Amino acid sequence: MVGDNTTVLGGVVSTIVIIAIARVIQIAVSRSQRLERALIGEPRILIVDGVPDPRAMREEEISMEELLAALREHGVEHVNEVHLAVLEVDGSISVISAEPGAAQGGGPGSRRAGRLPRSRRIGRRAAQAKA
Repeated sequence: MVGDNTTVLGGVVSTIVIIAIARVIQIAVSRSQRLERALIGEPRILIVDGVPDPRAMREEEISMEELLAALREHGVEHVNEVHLAVLEVDGSISVISAEPGAAQGGGPGSRRAGRLPRSRRIGRRAAQAKA
């Protein structure tokens, strides 16, 4: 990274430059939603009311086997038991079960998914919430 310069000063300077660049990018991303979407991305819905979205899976390069493995990590056996599955920007998959009392825990590195507020519900649940 610093070429032939193997001195301590060269290492310190390169570290400071990397930290400064990272901080500038962090500030720019926090101030611009467009830049945030471009650099970090947005969550992507993979399953809605038990129906996988093949286009989203293809674009995100997630195979059905990988999706099923993520569902099993969250305690869900079948795709039709899922209300919502979302690929988060950090690469994890959040799963919201169709059954309110179903387990939603996961393996290492996974997160617990909560219920969506009524205003953000999708599909069958939105119709039930409005009724």
